[in-house]
Amino acid sequence: MKKIYMIVSHKVTKAMRWTIDYLSSFEENIILILY
Repeated sequence: MKKIYMIVSHKVTKAMRWTIDYLSSFEENIILILY
């Protein structure tokens, strides 16, 4: 099942990187990042 995650941020943080790395480890996930 495909899942879409949308992350809105003004600044890249370590926690955001860890979250994106984890979510991107699954092929079915789609991640949208808005700055």
